[in-house]
Amino acid sequence: MKTNGWVTEFLFLFCALSYAAPVEPVKAHEDGVWKIAFSAEGDHFLTAGGDGVVKTWWTECFCGLASFRHDSNFRVWDAAFFPDHRIVSTSQDGSIYVWQGETGEKVQKIEGHTLNAPRVRVLPDGSRFFTACSDGFVKAWDGKTYTELSSIKTKSPVGIVPLGGTPEHWLTVGLNGVLLWNLAEQKVERTFSESPYYFVSEPISPTQVLIGGNPSQGGPLQILDTEKKEIVQTFDSVPGFFWQVDASRDGKWIGASAYKSKAYVWERATGKLVYSSDEKVGETISLSFFPEGRAIIIGGSDGTIQMARF
Repeated sequence: MKTNGWVTEFLFLFCALSYAAPVEPVKAHEDGVWKIAFSAEGDHFLTAGGDGVVKTWWTECFCGLASFRHDSNFRVWDAAFFPDHRIVSTSQDGSIYVWQGETGEKVQKIEGHTLNAPRVRVLPDGSRFFTACSDGFVKAWDGKTYTELSSIKTKSPVGIVPLGGTPEHWLTVGLNGVLLWNLAEQKVERTFSESPYYFVSEPISPTQVLIGGNPSQGGPLQILDTEKKEIVQTFDSVPGFFWQVDASRDGKWIGASAYKSKAYVWERATGKLVYSSDEKVGETISLSFFPEGRAIIIGGSDGTIQMARF
C-alpha cells in the first residue's frame, strides 16, 4: 500500500480523533507476527510477519500505513526503524531489505547472509546497522550506501546489539555464550558467559542489556551490566522459549514473549512478575511496550496484534 503526504496526515487525524488503540485483536498477517517495534518518535510501529510481509501502522489507532513484501516470500524474522522512518528487514533466506516505511517503496535489496534468521539492529543516528545470522557472521553496514563495512565470525550468533550507541563495541549472544567484541581490532574483548544464550535486547542503558537462555532449560531473563562485568538482576522465571524481549522507555518494566505461549511483564525495581497473558490473548510470539503508559502490543502466532494493559 502506498499513500502520499496529505492522505497519511488525513488518516492520522481521522484515527486520532475517532479511535483509541483497540483492545480486540487486529488481523495483521496471514502467519505469525515475529517482530514488533516502534519508531523513535513512537508515532508509528512495525510488524514483521511469517507471510513475508512487513507493515507499518499508526500507533494512535492501529491504522495501517504501508506494507512491503519480500521478493522471496520467506518468513520475515526481524525489522528495525531508521531515524528517518526507513525500515531494514531480514528474511528467512538470509536476504536484507531496506524500504520506505511511509510508502512501502523498496530502496535496496542486500545479499548479506547465506542462511536464515539474521537479526538486525540500527544505531540511533542511522549511520550504520548490524546483522547477525546463523551462518556464523556478524556484519556492519553503512546506513546510507548499504555497503558492508566489516564482519566477524563467531559460533551461531542469534542476537547482536551495539553498546553505547556507537559502532565500536558489539555484544553478541549465541551458542558460544555472551561476548563483547572490539570491532576495530576484530577480537573478543571479554567473555561474559560461555553458556548458550538465545536472546539479547536493545540497550536499556548505555551499559546494560537484557539477556537470557532458553527458559525451558533453566535460562532466566537477566540484566547484564557490561561496565560492572556482571549480572545485576534476575527476574522471576517463567516457562517457554522467549522470542522477543523489550523494556519500557522509562525503564520501569521488562517484557518478554514466549514462542507460541504467553507474554509476560516484570517490574524492574522488584523483579516480580506483574502480568501474564491469558487464553483470550492466545499463543504469542512477539511484544513491544507502547512509548507511554502501562501497555504493550502483543503479536500472535495467528497473525493478530492486540493491546494489553498491565
